[in-house]
Amino acid sequence: MNQQSAQSEYTAITPSRKQCVYTSCYCEENVWKLCEFVKDQGTCSLDEVKLRVIPGDTYLKKFASDRSHMKDADGNWRMPPPPYPCLETSESKMNLDDFICMDARVGYGEVYNLSEFVQHFGVK
Repeated sequence: MNQQSAQSEYTAITPSRKQCVYTSCYCEENVWKLCEFVKDQGTCSLDEVKLRVIPGDTYLKKFASDRSHMKDADGNWRMPPPPYPCLETSESKMNLDDFICMDARVGYGEVYNLSEFVQHFGVK
């Protein structure tokens, strides 16, 4: 998936950075505020929201990024890169799309809609 097809395939439902309600160390509440924002905007049902869950060990072994998604059309950094080398594996230098694609047939881990996620991971 290239950046242009990704842009045409997805509709942004998240707030801009300025609109975000964020409190350090309150992850669960930050997620709640994000879901509240999406629901209040009415751009989609929360059940249309998809989440990819990837085991940490798989993520560490398989994820690779050459950081090309962080450069603009002229090759300039959108934000300064981290000081450490790009993450790569013996199989890939760039597979970010395999981790962010919401097609369950692609990539690693499992893709859930919000109801499935809550049912699978929620308190029993």
